[in-house]
Amino acid sequence: MKKILNVKTSKGNYDIIISKESIFELMEFVNTYYYGKKIAFIVDENIDSLYKDYINKISNKLRRVFFYILKSGEKSKSLQEAEKIYEFLALNSIERTDLIISLGGGVTGDLTGFVASTYKRGVDYIQLPTTLLAQIDSSIGGKVAVNIPSGKNLVGSFYSPKLVLIDTNFHSSLYENHILDGLGEIIKYGFIYSKELFDLLIKDVSVENFIDYADDIVFKCCSIKKYFVEIDEFDKGERMKLNFGHSLGHGIEKYYGYGKYSHGQAVAMGIYMISKVFMDNNIIGKEIPYEAKRILQKYGMYKEEIVADYDKIIKFLENDKKFLNGKLNLIYTDEIGKSNIYRINRDEVKNFFGKGGNDI
Repeated sequence: MKKILNVKTSKGNYDIIISKESIFELMEFVNTYYYGKKIAFIVDENIDSLYKDYINKISNKLRRVFFYILKSGEKSKSLQEAEKIYEFLALNSIERTDLIISLGGGVTGDLTGFVASTYKRGVDYIQLPTTLLAQIDSSIGGKVAVNIPSGKNLVGSFYSPKLVLIDTNFHSSLYENHILDGLGEIIKYGFIYSKELFDLLIKDVSVENFIDYADDIVFKCCSIKKYFVEIDEFDKGERMKLNFGHSLGHGIEKYYGYGKYSHGQAVAMGIYMISKVFMDNNIIGKEIPYEAKRILQKYGMYKEEIVADYDKIIKFLENDKKFLNGKLNLIYTDEIGKSNIYRINRDEVKNFFGKGGNDI
């Protein structure tokens, strides 16, 4: 059954369409708004190999289609890869009135959006996310970025897609690690906004039966993301709450070289560790760190070695993009389903984090 959410932004609205066989929604949209235009697809190499039939359908039904195959992995989300795509677009004479479509996970979507926002000062683009994580998070909200050696997502902009198409048929091809990657962010949504979602995860959902709950969970998460995007489009207030677990999560990713732990798994551990920090500073009690550890252990995402490397990980907070006006914006929850923003000065960070790596 098709579900539609409409996201309102300062530069126009766009739909999130959740359905099976969204390729038909894509064809209708493109033929309605971009008939006769050139269509440039940026496609994750794994999708290119797994979904040849899907891509062939696109090629057969659309005219003037071009494909750029992107190497999988976080390393592709770089200025160097963006430059290669710019050249691909230029060589195929893609104009500002044409269309770019991302077909892949979060790396593909973030990079495609960044390229679309900067090539010829802006080309329309569509997000067609294929991973659980991208479907519930990065494809929505218009945050587009690339990484540089100093940190993740430090070069980017806000540039909303014209459409987000979530094809739930892609769930059937998800491996366990892809489900866990998405679950890290889903757990976050439960902590910051929906106790109902958290209870569902802790009581009923498992990696093995996730597919049975996937459609409803995806819709719930997209609804929550839509809420935060609409009330704080440019991430200067309430939308920051979506960063729960991310400051330390990004530190974990960078420390371990963007590969050992996925983004979602790093965020999940970041949720536990930042909750411990707030507990150690007597801002919250033991309940949230305990619940965080419990749900991580249920899904096999709790990692003792990350706790052991805590002092090394917090060094990567120095360039965190959540610093605004010299203050680091940290998110915490003292009650499941509710969240808060806590601001500390840059020179207070070391003392605040103190011994937050100790386990409970």
